[in-house]
Amino acid sequence: MLLADPTRPSVPEKKIVIGTWNVRILREAGMIEQLEYEISRYRWNILGLCEVRRKHFGESLTSDGHKLYHSGREDKHEHEVGFIVHKDTADAVLGCRPISSRIMTIRLKAAPFYINIIQAYAPTTDHEDEEVEDFYNEVQKTLNEVSKKDIIVVQGDWNAKIGEDAQENWEGTCGQYCNQATNDRGLRLLEFAKYNDLKIMNTFGPHKPSRRWTWHSLGGEYHNQIDYILIKRRFQSSVNIAQTRNFPDADDELVMMAFALRLKKNKEETSESNLTLIN
Repeated sequence: MLLADPTRPSVPEKKIVIGTWNVRILREAGMIEQLEYEISRYRWNILGLCEVRRKHFGESLTSDGHKLYHSGREDKHEHEVGFIVHKDTADAVLGCRPISSRIMTIRLKAAPFYINIIQAYAPTTDHEDEEVEDFYNEVQKTLNEVSKKDIIVVQGDWNAKIGEDAQENWEGTCGQYCNQATNDRGLRLLEFAKYNDLKIMNTFGPHKPSRRWTWHSLGGEYHNQIDYILIKRRFQSSVNIAQTRNFPDADDELVMMAFALRLKKNKEETSESNLTLIN
């Protein structure tokens, strides 16, 4: 299991733990400190973030020594994606590339394959379909440009609902541990996944409901699964587990995935002069 609980089995050292989290509840003052506190209970290597609320592209060091990358708009705080890389994993980073305020990539040196992670934040349901298509076209273009030799992960907040009714037509692309019904944005995500031979890993189980939902209303009356981690089908056997971790004061939950790989140190060290310490 991913939770750092002595009563539960830990993730083996040769497994890498990644994840995705919409951190909109952390956008106020003290966001980074709160984020670090929340994730300190888990074993993790790299987490993709949505709604980071930071302009431009940048990288910085947190007070705990982790590295934060972010990609945002030039004109205002809107959308913004990013990655937080554990200080013990930072040496494995080969590069981080901002695509837009909704898409960012990072590449890690690992064995036996390198890892390419695309972090994505899809438009919400109040945006026009044309904007959604523009987003998917940009994700597709980004996916086409990464090395096909790498393990490719595409993850983030897709603002899409995949339901149990998708099983008949999308078997193998999604599992049964999902919402009850699929919406239009969910169908678009399924089309994207199937076209690229990707599996939506956190819909496969078994999971109890509390490990399935990625969003819930304050008070817990309503819940949905709208955040997903996708991986190339050829690498599905390396995945150990993919499920949600709950936080009592958050409406968005952290989705984490562990898979069997070993990180390697990148010999080209990142210059500390490019980093800013976050106080």
